[in-house]
Amino acid sequence: SVFDYGGQSIFDVIHHLFLTSHGIYALCFNMEWLVPESQYRDSALKYLLRWLNSMALHTFDAEKGRAAPFVLIGTHADIITDPEKHAHISSVLEKQFHTHSIWSSKMKYEGKGKSGARTQLCFYPVDCKTDAGRGEGSTVAHVMDAIEKRLNEEAYVNSEIPYTWLRAMDKLRGQYSSFLTY
Repeated sequence: SVFDYGGQSIFDVIHHLFLTSHGIYALCFNMEWLVPESQYRDSALKYLLRWLNSMALHTFDAEKGRAAPFVLIGTHADIITDPEKHAHISSVLEKQFHTHSIWSSKMKYEGKGKSGARTQLCFYPVDCKTDAGRGEGSTVAHVMDAIEKRLNEEAYVNSEIPYTWLRAMDKLRGQYSSFLTY
C-alpha cells in the first residue's frame, strides 16, 4: 500500500494511524530549497525535521535501536543538475541530521554520476518530469529497486502466517459490507 500525505501539516494528527515500524517511508523535498543561495533553506530543514521526528515517534523500536527504513528523495533534478550541488545538499542534510535518532535508518543512494564515477548521497536526486520510472537507468527505477530490496530484507515481510488466517482474511475481503455482525 502507498499513502501520500502530500506534506501538509493538517495530516499530522493521523500519523499514528499509518506510520508504523512495518513500512518504508519516502520523504520528498525540493532540492532547490537546499542549494546555498536558497531563501527557503531554513524552512526546508524544519519541514524535514518535522517528518523525521514524526517517523521517529511512530516507528522507532527501542529494543532494536532503530526505526523503520526511509529514503530521502530530492526532486527537481532537472533544475539542480550539477553533481557538486547534489553533493553539497547531501552534506547539508548529513550535517543537519546526523545525530537524529533515526538517521541511521535512512537508505543511501549509490549510483554513477555523469562522468561515470561512483557517487554516494544520503538522498536520491529525481527528475520528476522525465524520470518517472522510464527504463532501467532512471533514478526512480533505482529507488524503487532499492526499496523493494530493503523491504524483502524486513522480518515482517518474511514471517510465516498460518494458512487459516490467510483464508479468514480472504473471506473478510470477500464481504461486500461495511460492517461485520458479532
